[in-house]
Amino acid sequence: MKNLIKKLIALIRCPQQTIPVLAGQGVMREAMIVVSTSAIVSAILAGFTFKDMPMSVATVSMIVMVILPFVVWGAAACIAYFFAGLFGGKGSVRQLLIVMGYVNVFDIIGLVLGGAAMLVGLPDFLPMACRIWALCLYVLAVKEVLHLPLKKAVAAIWVPVFLLIGVFVFLFVAIMKAQFLGA
Repeated sequence: MKNLIKKLIALIRCPQQTIPVLAGQGVMREAMIVVSTSAIVSAILAGFTFKDMPMSVATVSMIVMVILPFVVWGAAACIAYFFAGLFGGKGSVRQLLIVMGYVNVFDIIGLVLGGAAMLVGLPDFLPMACRIWALCLYVLAVKEVLHLPLKKAVAAIWVPVFLLIGVFVFLFVAIMKAQFLGA
């Protein structure tokens, strides 16, 4: 556990030097501990967020928030691996999954700071800021683990992100159009 904490502190303090080390020496068990911690913190915050809702809504939300970090972790690594492969990346999807698991420490930081902001009535933009930072670190992970130049690693992460945003915007516009125009 001490070793994991040292790695996470190094990742927070100097990610550009730490990610190459994690790419070669990261441990799946440690990555899973980080993602599990993120899931637990997410579930606790969901419980606080939905405390005024019926118990069934709060319970379902907490269950979803326990499962979701694992799904997102796996899906993000597989999507990044796929797109990196399109750009000529070669390497281990397992190592990419490990490094991306460690990067989830920024989700934990964002959730804790966002939860604290929520408790005192401040805007909770910190989780989103930490998520964007984590996406930037995913670029470094793809670069190191899948041996891509920086520009291609950026494309491997941000092309799917923008495609996903485009799909959500398209669906939102279509729903709004159907709602207001009765189409």
